[in-house]
Amino acid sequence: MSIRRLVVIGLATAGLIAGTATAAFAGGVPTPTPQFGGHVRVHPVNWQFDLEQTQIGLHNLALVEGSGAIPMTDWTDTQLTPNVDKFSLGPNSVTLWHDALPVPRIDLKTCTVLFDQNGRFRVINGTGTGAGFRSLNGTFELQALFSFAERARYGHAVCPVPANPFLVRHLILAGYGLPAPVFSNVSVQGEALLFRVLQLPKVFAPTASPSDYVTPSATDTTTAP
Repeated sequence: MSIRRLVVIGLATAGLIAGTATAAFAGGVPTPTPQFGGHVRVHPVNWQFDLEQTQIGLHNLALVEGSGAIPMTDWTDTQLTPNVDKFSLGPNSVTLWHDALPVPRIDLKTCTVLFDQNGRFRVINGTGTGAGFRSLNGTFELQALFSFAERARYGHAVCPVPANPFLVRHLILAGYGLPAPVFSNVSVQGEALLFRVLQLPKVFAPTASPSDYVTPSATDTTTAP
């Protein structure tokens, strides 16, 4: 076989391959293919809230006020776990995950337990006006005071609170092991950027399906001498 014939056959084969690839990339008949919608994050809006929990004797107060992304007036705070609180009013609610209380300072002379905290939180759920929100950079400042009544022991007034702050923190988070405080106050101010995540609906878009084979036309045949 001559060199010229090899070159011609090689060019013809290359042309057939190139023609097939071109046809395949060009595609056949467009067919509707399901395209799943993505997520759209709405521009973040600032949100600020102030929480006040006070208990003295038989009187309790647990109110939340808020402004910005989720306005709140006379909402109620419910502590679900040491790390989760729910603010609610009727069908409207927003649930937060937050850092637990830190190790406190204990003053045995006044029989008080004090907490100071700069913590973090994030929105994990919501309903009504709080539905669909997620948060960025949630931070809060907390100050809390628990006051306990002294007890008489051997003719002296003694504070029933242990001197170990780690143990006191554990007992307060557990909700047992300490006498009920005669007075408690928890004040929190929190702030974050809130945004809603919207789920786009599914849409059908025509896409090209590559052909399985290409029928060569008459002009594609090459005759070697």
